[in-house]
Amino acid sequence: MRQIIIIGTILFMCLTSSFSSTHGSNDAQKNIQIIEVHYISADEYVLFKNNGEETVNMEGMVLVSSSMGQIYQFEKLFLEPGETFRLHSGPEASGLCWTYDYVHNDTTDGVLLTDKNGEYVSAYRWGR
Repeated sequence: MRQIIIIGTILFMCLTSSFSSTHGSNDAQKNIQIIEVHYISADEYVLFKNNGEETVNMEGMVLVSSSMGQIYQFEKLFLEPGETFRLHSGPEASGLCWTYDYVHNDTTDGVLLTDKNGEYVSAYRWGR
């Protein structure tokens, strides 16, 4: 059921053109922002940054790729204030790896990040 809600949220955001790389709220997980997606490579990655002033545990947060609905749920991962990290995918993925399959469409796609309660945190879209 949660996957249907997340995919429905992505479709709604795409249709209403509110799918952007911004975030709101003061909750600690809301300070995580997607700042880049490297999608044209055998080592794709999503780059995250903690824009807050406290350490954030990303456990329970969910990242969804809009083209195929692939889902990654974070386990315990602490991100210090100002710190960035990459979540990799693709056949040459390195570091913290989502999957060794391609996740992102090269021409048009997007990713959505939700907090552990399923609420919008950040998104990033490219293409049309």
